[in-house]
Amino acid sequence: MLRVRCTGRGPGAGASRASPRVCRAAQRAAIAVAPLAAIALGCDFDTSGLGAGDGALPGQPDGGAGDAGAPGECADGEARVPFVPTNIEPCVQQPENELVFEQSAEIDTDGAVVYPQSSLPRELPGAAVVEQPGRLPDILVVSTESLRIGAGHVVRVRGSRALALVSTGDIEVEPGAKLTASGLTDHTSGGILFRIAGAGASRELCDAEGGLGHDGRPQDYEDTTGGSGGGGGGFGSLGGAGAPVARSGGDPSSGGDVAGGSETRVAPLRGGCAGGDGYNADNDLAAPGISGPPGGALQLVAGGQIDIAGTVTVSGGGGAFGAEHSGGGGGGSGGGVAIEGRDVVIGGAVTANGGGGGEGIRTITSDGACASPELGENGSRDGAGAAEGGDSGCSAAGAGGDGDAGEADSSQDGAEGDSASGPAAPAGGGGGGGGVGRIHIAYCEQLAADAAVISPEPIGEHRVHCYE
Repeated sequence: MLRVRCTGRGPGAGASRASPRVCRAAQRAAIAVAPLAAIALGCDFDTSGLGAGDGALPGQPDGGAGDAGAPGECADGEARVPFVPTNIEPCVQQPENELVFEQSAEIDTDGAVVYPQSSLPRELPGAAVVEQPGRLPDILVVSTESLRIGAGHVVRVRGSRALALVSTGDIEVEPGAKLTASGLTDHTSGGILFRIAGAGASRELCDAEGGLGHDGRPQDYEDTTGGSGGGGGGFGSLGGAGAPVARSGGDPSSGGDVAGGSETRVAPLRGGCAGGDGYNADNDLAAPGISGPPGGALQLVAGGQIDIAGTVTVSGGGGAFGAEHSGGGGGGSGGGVAIEGRDVVIGGAVTANGGGGGEGIRTITSDGACASPELGENGSRDGAGAAEGGDSGCSAAGAGGDGDAGEADSSQDGAEGDSASGPAAPAGGGGGGGGVGRIHIAYCEQLAADAAVISPEPIGEHRVHCYE
């Protein structure tokens, strides 16, 4: 079950903190109110929400955790963590609950709602929305006294907003548990393809910054047109190029560029970028390889200890295979994860790996070959190995490129897709692999991660100042 324990602490025992506030990260200015309906948890909630604040919020002159000066006092009805986090203010709504996941669940960041596996949906208490500037996604900030995801349970995060989970106490992801905002490409039991982007991934932002993989293009071989593969999405590293149609003499489709943001922190908080679609060759019955979705954006902040014995992941999804001369889709890049606590202990896995590119294909040949084209693998959730590109072994198909991961070569980029090697041309080119995302860790007193899988390597491990 999902348990939200009401503790009766904070101003006015039983007062609501389910109403999300909205503040602008750029100005760190006053708080506006956007009430949500209260959730029935055995407490008498006031649904009127918090009043608008009138005090300036503490700034972050360096844009990240570790500002050495203690921030000013928090407003009435607020609590704070003992350091200045990245992307969000240290003052959060005074939590009145402990958030415990004793079953798998899904969090919708757009509605600030959690959907437990076997019970009715609930609004998340202690929810606030931080508006990031420009095309960046908003951040849903959920404050709690402590957070625990029980062993073996999976908490999936979806929605256009990034998610920041802020505990004034501890955060624990138990062995076998998983917190995921990863991109996913798969088929239903009925064979229908579906793809899900991670929470906080913005196609518009990636398009503006060049992180999207480029779509495949039409390319001719003799008197037939085929499609090149889509490029892989880029974020923390470049996406791999989509392969051209075999023997066409065409150029590959470019992978996505390294996207914007800090080089040492996951700031701003945002997801990765999708790959490009494989080109749909000139055949109304053909379907191009759909691009792999990107990983999303997660931030864990704890005034106490963060203990990750399970998995926290924002890896990218694999690209889909093409059909009838069409190119494979490029893999999605990994997203962004920020982990910040007084102490950080990681014995499990934190990942932001890229997805593999989808296979490009010509058609089923007379000997039955190429009957089972393959999707690119989703980026590894709990390992550092590269996601393999789709490759059925058919010589009349172009294999997808591998996604980037912690064990990838020193170039740290998604791999280029392949063109078909056999005589049955023109086969669509394989999609490029997705690039990795970004991970950073900040701690005050202790970092213990020797036994962990962290892929890719963190762009920063910061020891920061705790002021209390």
